[in-house]
Amino acid sequence: MIWQGALPAPPPTTVIDLGDHPIAHQCQSGLYAPMINPPNIKIFRALAPKAIMVIGICFTAATAHAQAAQESQKPGQLEKQEIETTPRRVGCSPPSGPSRTVVAVLDAQTLLLDDGSEVRLTGALPPFRPAPDATPTEARVSPSSPTAPWPPLVQAHQALVKLAQAQTVQLGATGGKPNRYGQILAQVYIIPQNSKDQPPRAPIWLQGYLIANGLARAHPSSALGPCLGKLIQLEGRARTAQAGLWNTAAFQIRDAGAPETLIGDIGSFQIIEGRVLRTGGGRNKFYLNFGKNWRRDFTVGINRKLVRQFARDGLNLRRLRGRTIRVRGWLEGRGGPYIQATSAAQIEVLADD
Repeated sequence: MIWQGALPAPPPTTVIDLGDHPIAHQCQSGLYAPMINPPNIKIFRALAPKAIMVIGICFTAATAHAQAAQESQKPGQLEKQEIETTPRRVGCSPPSGPSRTVVAVLDAQTLLLDDGSEVRLTGALPPFRPAPDATPTEARVSPSSPTAPWPPLVQAHQALVKLAQAQTVQLGATGGKPNRYGQILAQVYIIPQNSKDQPPRAPIWLQGYLIANGLARAHPSSALGPCLGKLIQLEGRARTAQAGLWNTAAFQIRDAGAPETLIGDIGSFQIIEGRVLRTGGGRNKFYLNFGKNWRRDFTVGINRKLVRQFARDGLNLRRLRGRTIRVRGWLEGRGGPYIQATSAAQIEVLADD
């Protein structure tokens, strides 16, 4: 089921009528100012849920005030950045569990909920600034330079704030255990507030929305299952329309036949396309080689134990010789440029001319 409509606007601060409630004084007096400052937002975890809600309300008001001031200083800027919106719920993993309220959007892929938990939007990778000198692990942890705002990332963050701030959400399939930062990995759905006099609206799948509008790329994860394939389909439509990040040179598809240009991308997440020259490998690895010299040319590696799983998922790796494919993942340097594939959904087989 696909629901189409305008991007839901965030609740204006006038909806939160604090009146003479003590919270109003606390917000106005700046009692929580140090805590709602983004660098210190992690302190939310140590607070009781009731205090988190108080700070969340203050944060919402402060964010809205700052955005209003920014818009007044730069008239028309946000309107120019906005993409034609088609919120969609494509049924990857239905929402389940209790409803929660988003009290803060910590960054372009992380939400803080009213129970104090943080949720990472798994499967949707924001358009981080490329970091050519970083290792894959470093690129995940510190993917952007702190020296200057990166416009695609700013746009993605603004869109997520506009869509999710103060909204009711439910989580879909999670990635099992939290990550090392204690964050829940999950598919997230905004639950619209339906009224009796209007047709019911479907939940909005956040990852699907971001990727369909060029605000993120589909990112492989073992916890995604069939969701990754659907995210890749949405990404393809956004790329064809050159929406969002797809209008930026840093995120264009790379050529597997030009390994010398891929060297500068090592340490970043890339989508690479080319014709497979050879397939095969040793006891532990299966390789897709795009050139004659693995020490220089681009290579895709797959753990031997996963070859049969790839086949069950519809991808026979041994039949890829001579085929043009598109592969996504973190680019490493192992001799030449290299991507380790752990899911068949990372590899798209393209129609040969």
